[in-house]
Amino acid sequence: AGGWMRAAEASADDLEIPETIRLTIEQQVARLGSRERRLLDAASVSPANCAAAVIAAAAGMTVVEVEALLTPLARRGAFLREREPIEWPDGTVSASYDFVHSLYREVLYARIFAAQRAEFHHQVGVRLESAFGARAPQIAGELAVHFERARELPRAIRYLLHVAETDAGRSAHESAQRHYRHALALIENLPPCAERDRNEAASRIGLAGVLTQLRGWGAIEVEHEYARAQELCERHGAHDLSFLASWNLWVGSIARGQISDAHDRSRAVFDLACCSASPSVRLQGHHALWTTAFARGEFQQVPVHVAAGIALYQPEELHLQSYGSHDPCVCARAFQARAAALCGQPATAARAIEAALALARRIGHPFTLSFSLMHASAVWLEIGNAQTALVCAAEAARIAEEQDFSL
Repeated sequence: AGGWMRAAEASADDLEIPETIRLTIEQQVARLGSRERRLLDAASVSPANCAAAVIAAAAGMTVVEVEALLTPLARRGAFLREREPIEWPDGTVSASYDFVHSLYREVLYARIFAAQRAEFHHQVGVRLESAFGARAPQIAGELAVHFERARELPRAIRYLLHVAETDAGRSAHESAQRHYRHALALIENLPPCAERDRNEAASRIGLAGVLTQLRGWGAIEVEHEYARAQELCERHGAHDLSFLASWNLWVGSIARGQISDAHDRSRAVFDLACCSASPSVRLQGHHALWTTAFARGEFQQVPVHVAAGIALYQPEELHLQSYGSHDPCVCARAFQARAAALCGQPATAARAIEAALALARRIGHPFTLSFSLMHASAVWLEIGNAQTALVCAAEAARIAEEQDFSL
C-alpha cells in the first residue's frame, strides 16, 4: 500500500554474509599484492568516505603511496570508488574513496586479527584527532567509535559525551539518552579514580537532564541519577557538578510536592550559590528561592528574587540542559506573572507572561517553550482570559506530544 513493512523477524544467521559471497571476495583480495591488501584492510576500519590520509596513518605509509596504489584500483572499479578530495582543518589534502559495496568492507574488516584491528583504529583516531585539533568535537561520533574499538576507553567516553551533549542541545532526546547510557556502560570497565568518577557524574547529570524533559522533574529515575552524581562529586570535591546535582535534587523535591524539604534544600542551594564567583550560578540560587517562595504562597518574595536573578542573567553562559532543562529568565518572568495574578495585579501579570513567552520563542528551546506556555495558560485563567488560556494550553500540549514530554 505504498510503503514497506517487515514480513518476519530476521535471525542473526539471516543477516550474516553468505559463505559463497565471502569466499568470492576473499579470492579477489588474494589476487592483490600484499601492500594493496594492507591498504584495503586499513580502509575497512575507516568511515564510508575514507581519506587516503586516514588509510596512510593506519597502514604506516605515505599519502602519496596510498594514492598511487588505490587510485588505479578505484578507476578499474575494483573494490573502491574514487570520491572528491578531502581537506582537513590542519591543511592536509588527499584523495578519498569508498567501497563499491558494503559487503567488501564487512569481509575485509572481519579478516583482520583483533590486535591489528585495534591498532588500525588507534592510528586512525589519533590522526583524525590531530588533523581536526580544537575542532575534533565536530567528528566526536567517529572518534568515539575508533577509540572504543582501540580499547582507549577514557578517550572514547570523552567523545561520546560530546555527542550526547550535542544531541541534547538539539532536543534529540532518544539519541542523547542512548549516548549517555553507552558512556556509562564504558565507564563501568574503568578502574576507580577521580577522573573516572567525574566522568560518571557528568554522564549521569547529562542523562538526568534528558530524562527530566521526557519524564518530568519529579521522576524517580531522575532523582536516582542526580543522587548518584552528587555522591560521586562529594567523594572527590567536584564542587561545580555537586552544586548542579544539589540544585536538581531541590527541583525534584518541589515537583513531588515535598515543600518543606524543598524549602530546606533551596536555602542550602542559595547559600552555596552565594559563595560562587559565577553570575550564572548565583542566578540559580535565586531561581531556587523564587520557585520555592511561590510554592509556599510567599508571593511578595517572588518578585524580589526574580529581580535579583534577572540582573545576573547572561544567556551566553547558560546550558539549558543543566538546571531544570529550561531557561531561568523565562522561568523568572513566568513566576513573576503567576505571583502577580494571584495578588490581584492583572496588568503586571500580563506584561510578565508576555515577556516570558517572547523570550521563550526567541530561544527556540522546545521544553522551555512548552514550560512557558503551560504557565501562561495558568496566568490567563487567573486573570480571567479563558480563551487565551485555551490557546496557550493547546500549543503547550502539541509541543509536548511532538517532543514526548510526559510532564
